[in-house]
Amino acid sequence: MEEEKPTPGMVVFLGIITIGIYLVYWNFKTAKEIYNYAQWEGYKGISDQSVLCLICSLIPFGGWLISMGLIQTNINTLHFLESRKKLSVSGE
Repeated sequence: MEEEKPTPGMVVFLGIITIGIYLVYWNFKTAKEIYNYAQWEGYKGISDQSVLCLICSLIPFGGWLISMGLIQTNINTLHFLESRKKLSVSGE
């Protein structure tokens, strides 16, 4: 059974209520989910940056921005790899 993911509004709400502690957890968990998905799909170009995201999230005044940048970089890399895979399958 797939676990229910919180909506973006709920993530912000929980981040405010927990004074940012939930956002640290969310950054770690999201980075780990991206890595696990990449490994499950067989993509080797994605490294596990969950601990790095956790550490960056703990840096005051903007560390979360670094963490979100790392997560977005992995998402962009996944998108590129999946696009390249579709092109090679279609024979173009």
